Amino acid sequence: MTSMDDMQKEIDELKERLNKLEENNKQVQNSGISLSEFCQLMIDDLDVITERIEKLDGKVPAEELFTEDFMSQHTQVSSFEKFLIQGGFGTDNESFQAIPAEELDEYVKNHSDFACWQDMLKSSTANYVYRQLKDGLNVLNITLEETQNEE
Repeated sequence: MTSMDDMQKEIDELKERLNKLEENNKQVQNSGISLSEFCQLMIDDLDVITERIEKLDGKVPAEELFTEDFMSQHTQVSSFEKFLIQGGFGTDNESFQAIPAEELDEYVKNHSDFACWQDMLKSSTANYVYRQLKDGLNVLNITLEETQNEE
């Protein structure tokens, strides 16, 4: 279950993201590049991000999905490995795959902010994709700055 504090944090994060988008929009307007040039830069960056995600083929290392920040925010431990060990589970892939779904769901429910394993996995995956997109947008900002400097 999500507490009111968690909901407020989400709202504050969304406001912050909106402010950043507004800043980026102002930079684009002040950069002197055309809308079509800007769109092409976005498409190129999104293509690169899409390629990165496709290359992963669903194989993202656990430490990239379940970062220290993510684990600290949603559990009482700072790493996914510690989370598994605390639950009495093995940390290698084979041991993890052998954990009965009901047992993992119950452990996640009792030792995290999530109702079940799938909710935890979905949240960490969304967080991972967001970070990848954010990194791509940071590259776009650098590209915009370089374009401004060329003029």
